[in-house]
Amino acid sequence: MRGYGDEPTLTLDGLDPHDDARAIIRHVQCPVCSLPYKRPTTFPCGHTLCSGCIPTTHIRTSVSYPADSRRRQGFCCPVPDCGLEHALADCNLDVQLSKVLESFHAEITDSTPQLPDSTVSESADQAATNSITTTVVVLDPNLWASEEEIEAREKSPQSDVTETYVLPGSRLVATYALALEGNLNYWSECLYTCPLSEVDTSRAAAKEVVVRLGQSNNGGLDCGVCYRIMLDPVTTPCGHTFCRQCLSRTLRHNWQCPACRADLPIPPSLDNQASNVVLMGLLDAIRAADIAARLSTAQSESEPDEFSVPLFVCTVSLPYMPTFLHIFEPRYRLMIQRVLEGDRRFGMVMNNRNREPQGELGVTHFLQYGTMVEITETQMFPDGRSFIETRGVGRFKVLDHGTVDGYTVGKIEPVEDLGMLDEERTEAAERLAATALDSESGSRTPEGPPEAMQDPPVPGPPPLEALATLDLFRMGESFIEKCSAQSAVWLRRRILLVYGDPPDDPALFPYWFASVCPLGEIEKYKLLPTTSVRERLKIVCGWIQTAETPRSASNPRGICCIL
Repeated sequence: MRGYGDEPTLTLDGLDPHDDARAIIRHVQCPVCSLPYKRPTTFPCGHTLCSGCIPTTHIRTSVSYPADSRRRQGFCCPVPDCGLEHALADCNLDVQLSKVLESFHAEITDSTPQLPDSTVSESADQAATNSITTTVVVLDPNLWASEEEIEAREKSPQSDVTETYVLPGSRLVATYALALEGNLNYWSECLYTCPLSEVDTSRAAAKEVVVRLGQSNNGGLDCGVCYRIMLDPVTTPCGHTFCRQCLSRTLRHNWQCPACRADLPIPPSLDNQASNVVLMGLLDAIRAADIAARLSTAQSESEPDEFSVPLFVCTVSLPYMPTFLHIFEPRYRLMIQRVLEGDRRFGMVMNNRNREPQGELGVTHFLQYGTMVEITETQMFPDGRSFIETRGVGRFKVLDHGTVDGYTVGKIEPVEDLGMLDEERTEAAERLAATALDSESGSRTPEGPPEAMQDPPVPGPPPLEALATLDLFRMGESFIEKCSAQSAVWLRRRILLVYGDPPDDPALFPYWFASVCPLGEIEKYKLLPTTSVRERLKIVCGWIQTAETPRSASNPRGICCIL
């Protein structure tokens, strides 16, 4: 299981439905109300609550991008040791878990017909009328809890005193009955006893329930991509769950949910996407053997070799923007021919003219970050030359490189943006830090005699870190409108016919801006290693501030003079 930012771990020992009955039932209990989940909602941190147990939301005043009303509403996860803030838009009904819980309830109910009408019995004679009876001692959870845990558990509506119940059915059935009736605090542990003659029967009955649940066709434990048992399940913001590896591979080609086609604001690597805690526990209890077999198979399912990605060392290409190339060198003619016979994609990297070291690669003839492009149009000439039009589809970092038939090939890894939740946290943290720094500098008292004090400096524009992400975007839009009104050469209609009008998406605007503006290639290259929309918008606003700085008598205002 992977928590937020943790490495994945997986238990393969499984949970015994008899010996670990309490642990299994805890997986189907809401940690807030202690009842079995009703409309379970899984959060980005991997924890789950009933939809009715979600805390009261607040307005996230430090977040501006994206401009979605549901993302402006947030709450802090009430699960102890978590406390992460979540956007309401990221918390929806967990579809797979709902199916699992429905099957779980149905199987336990069918195994004990008396369960819906059963009541707590104080008489051993009355309980003996059932074929199997279990005595459950519910322990006060505060007997072994720390002060922090006790404080977190005081909100639970169930009584914390030790109680003894005699119930029909196996340990698993009896424990679920207590939770269903509201007599089992989520944090409580249980002690069990039953007549010695019924131990084997009780154990077999509990195992039979789990076996039937594992064989159920609507159990919801299979991945919707590979149609096999889910391995390290990850739940999307829209509420669907898939194997971590399956979802990651799908997102590399399409940023939509494989089930409902909703746009997913999470990076394909899923590095900071937590595993579904409840489903991980239920998989360990219900399908442990299948998980072990699937894990051994998954280890042999490696990613395709990425060392064969052809690299065209030439100029800067930007994601989602067109790049036009004249192919005339024999080595690149061969490369393009092979690309056209394949998936029509290759990597564009910039020439390292200054021979600067490129991280772990050392000094190479190209810069380490590039853009994967796809050929959209081709015009071939009789002499073998060609004109091709490409469009950027993603960014990458070169990890290693070699040569094939004269052209460069590389082993690459994708460069991904932060997920939407991390994007929002970055904005909030930067603005908070900038506000604190401004308050600290404003509270300082000048030292020295009054005659030595100079006039207070004229306040300049606020630092970019203090601006909201949408305000950075609006700064770029205003600059384009100003330059367009002044008939800037680089905003002529023939250029806009190639690159399009200014996009209204802050994620695309920096790439468009860098494509149409007369910037140096090394300036455009600064966009490629970035991992957030906010970071790229700050780069663009830095260019704008430079452009609007007075430079000479011939350009006293400095407007639209980008060098």
